[in-house]
Amino acid sequence: MNTIAQYESLSGLLTTMISAAEKGDWDQVAGMESTCKPIIEQIRNTTPEERLTDDERRQKIQVIKQILRDDARLRELASPWMAQLQDVIQQTRKGRDALHAYDNR
Repeated sequence: MNTIAQYESLSGLLTTMISAAEKGDWDQVAGMESTCKPIIEQIRNTTPEERLTDDERRQKIQVIKQILRDDARLRELASPWMAQLQDVIQQTRKGRDALHAYDNR
């Protein structure tokens, strides 16, 4: 798979992740995140041996910019969910600490 195709594949996955996040389907988002990881690793490990034409370079830049916009949108959507998760974890921790305090009496 050439570099541009890798970026386009990642971009497509991010678009689907955003749709899932907008619907509140965080299980799908998490599952797709694991699909993104190997593509990101491939991109990181790709050596820039491939010579791109000016049009290909512009296309690559355009796709990367879209990936960055999509990533920002996904983070924006995840922020309230992450805050909720943090609250649940904190409440669970407080409950566990209270239980331990009473058990030690």
